[in-house]
Parts: sequence; C-alpha cells; structure tokens
Amino acid sequence: MLRKSTLGLLAFLLLATTTVVGQSGFSASDLANLEKTYGGPLPSDYKEYLLSYQGPTTPEKGIAAQSTDQEGRNPHYLWTADKIQTITDSLRKAGVFNQDQLAFGDNGSGQILLYRRVEEQWSSRVFLWDETFGWYFHLYSIQYTQPYEIAAELIANIDTVGFENQDLSEIEDCLDCMYVYALSLEDDKYEDFFMKERAERALAIYRDLAPQGHPTAAASIASHYEFQEEVESDSVIAWREKAIRWGNVEDNYELADFILDYRPDLKTQAVAALEVLLDHRGYAGRAALKLSRLYMRDEGDYRDLKQGIQLAMRSSDLGNLNAKADLSFYYFKGLGVEKDLQRALDFLVEANELSNERFGGGMWDEEIELIKKEMKK
Repeated sequence: MLRKSTLGLLAFLLLATTTVVGQSGFSASDLANLEKTYGGPLPSDYKEYLLSYQGPTTPEKGIAAQSTDQEGRNPHYLWTADKIQTITDSLRKAGVFNQDQLAFGDNGSGQILLYRRVEEQWSSRVFLWDETFGWYFHLYSIQYTQPYEIAAELIANIDTVGFENQDLSEIEDCLDCMYVYALSLEDDKYEDFFMKERAERALAIYRDLAPQGHPTAAASIASHYEFQEEVESDSVIAWREKAIRWGNVEDNYELADFILDYRPDLKTQAVAALEVLLDHRGYAGRAALKLSRLYMRDEGDYRDLKQGIQLAMRSSDLGNLNAKADLSFYYFKGLGVEKDLQRALDFLVEANELSNERFGGGMWDEEIELIKKEMKK
C-alpha cells in the first residue's frame, strides 16, 4: 500500500481555515468558491494536494503537480481557480463539456485533466480530454503521481527480476499504474509458453482492477474473451458494457462491432451503441459509417437506404475516406440514390486523394479508371 503523506495532517489543518494560502496560490476560500460555482464538493484528495503543495509553480502553466517523467520534466499542471473557471466555462459553452465535467489542469501536451460528476459528487478519478479523441480514463487520484516512476522501474525489471518475483505493493493503490504494468506483461515478443504465463498474470491484474471501476481493465477482459478459440460472446458483451458504464464511452464502438459480427440477434443494442458515438470527436465518422453500412446491407428490419445514405454523407463530411468510397459505389450503382457517374467519380477521387495523403498510395486507382471508361460509353 502507498504510505500516506505526512503532509496529510497539514492539509487537514489548512482546510479548516479560509485565510491560509499555500505555495500553490490556492486558499480554502478559492476552493469553496469553485465548489459553489460548480456544485461541489470537489474531491478531497485534490483539495489536500493544492493546500499542502510545496513545489514549483508558474503563472502561465500553473502548479507542477505531477512527478517528473523519464526526461525530467513536470508534464502535468493544475490551474489557478480563475483559469479553471475560464476554460471550463468556454468548453461547456462550446458544447465540448457538459455540466458533469470540470477542467482543472493539463499534461502539457494539449490534453486537459478533468473530473467527472458521478451520482452528484465529483469523483476523485482523473480523466484526460483530447480534442481529437475525446476523454478517457487516466489516473485514480491526483495524489498518486509518484507510483508512475516506480511502475516504470518495475516494468523495466520484468525480464531481469521476473514478474513472479516482483513486489507491486508500492503501486497497488494506483489503478492505472497497475494497468500499465499488466499491459506490459502482454508483450508478444516472448515464446508461447512464457507468453501464456505472462498473459495469465496480466489477466489476474485486470480482474482485480476492473471491479474497482477501471474501465480499460474491463475492456481488456472483454478482449480476452473475444480472442479465445471459442468466443465467449456473453462475457465479451458483459465486460464491454462494464467498460462503458465506468467511463470508456469509446467501447461502444467495440461493443457494436462485436455484436454485428457475432450476435446479430442484438442489433438493436449495436445501433444504440453506435448512436452514442455520432457526436464523439474521435469516433463520429466511424460510427456513422458502420451504421450506414448496416442500413444499406441489412436483409431484415434495419434496411433503410435513405438513412444509410444520410449517414454515409455525414461520415464523408467528417473526412472518412471509406465513406467516400461507399458513396461512390452507391452513385455508380444507383443504390439509394439516383445513378450519377460524375458524382461516383468525384467521391472516389476524393477518397483516393485522402488515401495518398495518409498511406502514401491510392487504394482505388483501378476503380477510378473503370468509372472513367464507363462515362465514355
């Protein structure tokens, strides 16, 4: 177990007064005002950290709250009360955050630290928000920073010490440290025999983390059941649902993808999962495309060509090259739209240009020539 900081008593005493300002620049009154503004109380570990903080701080970046990384930097910063309010309010106004999300810092790489409100309380679990990929689970508590260095050392010594001989007690309270350690055990460069032992140990760690609300551990368990020789579909679905419930909204895509491949009797659930992602910054294009293909190809109640075309257009507008290729096919065949060879060519040229930009080669060179030949007839 992690040893409780000796600053804990000092933090408690500081919390009892509204006049003391710590080296962080925060006073208990600042925190009380934030709680009033955003419907507190804020996580106690966060408040204790701020009021007992004795490290460096800069006005433009904030409080260097995290332990140094391997390059000796302090990549995580906690903002001043004014900055918290300014950025949180702007993100909410832009529709990026809702009333249950509160930005309070960043990691120096354009990713924002945020708290989420769970059952009317701000949870101490820290998430990261990224403009491209949305938000995802990061830490268990802002207090648990030092164990990341310890975890890195344990990972580096897996091969020399042997994972079965390592003492993980110093990182066991840092759920994400344990998760990263377990993930490192699944390195596939080992022979099958040793890989099996390492994978079993990793799975045991995931099983311990998941019930504590670690969504990525739950997702890893789902993947374990999915990639067995005999797929355990009920277990895959159950663990994906837990991952989603505990914070991995992105797992809606994996859930829907699995259901459509293995459990077509649950299509309604797959559709609902994909619809959740239609406004997700990282998954909107993919979710719209997968829904589109369901509506265009389904042989039963879900066949809806109009809806399928609309979703393909939506995905295309978001820059999805496969959606553009699909639309090219639909216009070429006159499927769900009036046949239009020029539009078919235009969409496929756009898709091919994106393919060249992203992958260094066009994926539809031959198909473009076929359309051109068809247009000359």
